[in-house]
Amino acid sequence: MTIEGGRMGVLRRHGYIHLVRAWLIVGSVFAASMASAADVWSKDGWVIINEVLVLRPRTGENRAQVAAQRLAAIADNKIIEVIKSESGFALSVGTTRILSVEADEARAQNSTPEALATLWAQRINDARSLPALKSSVSRVVLPDGGTTSVSLVGSAARRATFTIEPANAVTLERTTGMIAIKPKISGAVTLKAVSGNQSLLWTIRTAPYAASPGGPYVAEVTGFPANSETVAASAAAAVQSQLQTKPGSMIRIRSVGGARLTTGQETTVPVEVTVHGEGYFPWSGRVLVRVKNSAARFSSAEDLWYSNSPENIYTDQPLFAATLNPSAPVRMLCHHRNRSAAPLFNVLSILNTSEAPAKIALITGDGGVDTNPTLAGYRAGDRFLTSFGESSALIVTLPPGRMLPVHVHEMNLGETSSAIHYFALLNEEPGQGVKVIQQVQNPSDVPVEWLAASRTDRPYTFTPSTAIPEGFKPPEVRSPVYPTPTKREEFQYDFGGRIVFLRLGQVGIAGTDGNPLLGNFGVTYEFQGRLTNPTDKPVDIEVAFEASAGYTGSLMWVNGEYVRIPLLQPKEERIFRTVRLVPGQSQSIRISTMPLSGASYPATITIRPKGFNDL
Repeated sequence: MTIEGGRMGVLRRHGYIHLVRAWLIVGSVFAASMASAADVWSKDGWVIINEVLVLRPRTGENRAQVAAQRLAAIADNKIIEVIKSESGFALSVGTTRILSVEADEARAQNSTPEALATLWAQRINDARSLPALKSSVSRVVLPDGGTTSVSLVGSAARRATFTIEPANAVTLERTTGMIAIKPKISGAVTLKAVSGNQSLLWTIRTAPYAASPGGPYVAEVTGFPANSETVAASAAAAVQSQLQTKPGSMIRIRSVGGARLTTGQETTVPVEVTVHGEGYFPWSGRVLVRVKNSAARFSSAEDLWYSNSPENIYTDQPLFAATLNPSAPVRMLCHHRNRSAAPLFNVLSILNTSEAPAKIALITGDGGVDTNPTLAGYRAGDRFLTSFGESSALIVTLPPGRMLPVHVHEMNLGETSSAIHYFALLNEEPGQGVKVIQQVQNPSDVPVEWLAASRTDRPYTFTPSTAIPEGFKPPEVRSPVYPTPTKREEFQYDFGGRIVFLRLGQVGIAGTDGNPLLGNFGVTYEFQGRLTNPTDKPVDIEVAFEASAGYTGSLMWVNGEYVRIPLLQPKEERIFRTVRLVPGQSQSIRISTMPLSGASYPATITIRPKGFNDL
C-alpha cells in the first residue's frame, strides 16, 4: 500500500549539511547522512522548514510567506543570525534580511524583540540542519484498538511515500511533521517511508492490555481503630488479589491512600496502579477500593509460635511449620542470622491446602534484615506493636490451592532476619488446611514473583498469591510453642512508700515441652497500676525504663499513647513519663510492652519519686 506526500514550496540542493543540531526531538536518528536542500514553505501564517513549525508572526500581513520565500533562497551552509536594527532586531544572513522583530511583534508574543528573534533564529537553524528523513522513534507498541502519532521531519519528509506490510494493516493521516497511525489488525506491522534513495522504517506492534480494571474492589480490616497503615495495606493487597491481569504480568502500586477507620466505618481508598508484562501493553490507572472495618473476631494470641532454632543458619532448610486453627489466634516470632557465605532467603508464607477460601486476620511486624540483630528486632517490634496495640489487622482471603508471602528476607553473611506476626483464622469451620511455614531457601528456589517482594515489609501488597506447586508437601518441623504468651501484673505505688520495680523477661513462660522461654521474647506484658499521693503537698512521680542486663530498648503503650525508648547501653535508663498528683489524688496507669528479639533481658521499669536518683 502506498500513500503520496504533498508537494509545496521551493526545493534546493546544496550538498552536505555542515551544521547538525537536534530540535525538540529525542531518540535515535535513522536517516542517511546525505542531506537535501531545506524544504521551506508557509501555511496558515506559519513558516515551515523541513516539516517543522519554526515561527508565526502575529503582526502584519503575508510576513510568513515573505520570510519563507527568502529562506528558500538561502544556501544550506549559511547560518541565520540575529542583528540589531534601527527599530528592534532582525534575522539576517550577511546583508540579506529575512525578517524583522520589533516591539509590537514581541508584545504580541509575550517576549522582547531580542529574545523572540533569538528563539526564531535557533528554530530556523535547527530545522534547516535536519537530514532528509528523521523520526523520534523506530518502534511503536500500541494497545489493541489504540492509535498513536510519530514524528516525520526532514528535507524529504513532505515528498515521502509509505509502504505498509501487511498491506492495509494500518490507516495513516498526515499533518505537518507528524503521522497518525491506527492499526486495523493485532500483531506486528512494518511501516516504511521512502523518498528517492532515502528511507525510514517503523515497527508497530499491537498487544492486549496487561490488565482489565473491572471491579468493584473490596477490602476488610479490623481494629479499635484500624490505623491508616493497615487500611492502606489492605487496599494494596486487595488490588494484588482482585485486579484481573494477563498471565505473567506484574502489578506495581505507585501510591495508595489510607485513613483511620473505627469499627463499622467504611471508606474508599484510591490506589494508583501500573501493570506490565512481556507481550502486553502496560495499563495504568486509579483503582478505588472500598475498605470496611468489620466487627471480625479479634483476641489476644493463645499461643506464641517461636522460630529461633537454630538461630544461626548455614544452609537452606525448613524452620517452622504449623496449622492455623479458627479457635486459636497465634503470635509468631522469627529471628535468624545467616552464617553462610552464600546469600539465603528467609521466607514465611501462608498456604491454603483446603478446598475453601481462607479468611485470615493478619498483623505483620517485619524488621527486615540488619547486621545489628538488636536493631532488626527493635524494628520488628515497632512495626508490630504500633498495630497490635490497637488490634489493627487487615483481613486477607486466600483462595484454595494458593500460597501468600508474609515476609521475604534476603540475608547475606552476618545479617539477621527478624519479624513478629499475628495470625487469626476467621473461618467458622475448623480444619487442617491453612498452614504457616517458614523456610530458608536458596534464591533459585524462591518463587520468581516473590524475589522482588523482599524489598518491602509487606510482600502481600507487592505480589499476589501464587499456586502451591504440584506435589509440594509442607515441611514437618517441631518448634517450641508457648501457650498464653501474656503476663499480667497489677501494682500500687503510694508516693513516699516502697519503689515499684516491674521486671521484663526475668521469669520465662513455660512451653508445651515444659521448658521456659528465656528472655520471654515476643511475650506481651500488661501492667495495670495506680499511683496515689497520700501527702498534703503536690508531688511528681516518674516512670523510667532501664536496660538492666545489656543493650536493649523498649516499645510500649502507656495509657493509650505509643512510646518509643531507643536502644540503650547496659544500665542506661530513660524516664518516659512524669505524673503530677495534687494532695489526695490518685491516677491509674496501664503499660503494655514486649521483650524485643536480639536484645538483652531482664529489663526494668521503675516507678519512684521524681529526682530520686539525684538524691
